[in-house]
Amino acid sequence: MAAIVADPEVMRFSTNGPLDLAATRTLIERALQSYEQHGFGRWAVIERVSEALIGFCGVYLLTIDGVSQPELGYRLARSRWGLGLATEAAIASRDVALESYGIERLVAVIEAENVGSIRVAEKAGFRIERSTTYKGLAVGIYVWEVG
Repeated sequence: MAAIVADPEVMRFSTNGPLDLAATRTLIERALQSYEQHGFGRWAVIERVSEALIGFCGVYLLTIDGVSQPELGYRLARSRWGLGLATEAAIASRDVALESYGIERLVAVIEAENVGSIRVAEKAGFRIERSTTYKGLAVGIYVWEVG
């Protein structure tokens, strides 16, 4: 995971930028804390054929404009971009959020220039709801809702 989140291209649109080893450990600790506190969080994405760790995807509570909301987040190793894996992971995470945790509304916070991530969110059924500022960045709030 450290190699993936240290890659400047993978983390180009992350509000945290590339992560060093200590920040990677914190990322993993926060995921574990999310499970303890809320019962859900982000998962490791493992490639079926190679069984290699290729990123993470899942739901995490995020405060946007003063409101805590479940957010779908994902990051994949650059070597796995363009293969449909992020979309597959996003759809699976969205479905687990609904079926296992009863989450009927998810957001994805995406910068306008992050065309690849917007494409993934749209393929997973998300639609732009509004624009806002998050951590000093202009972002779109993409929403997926049941019904």
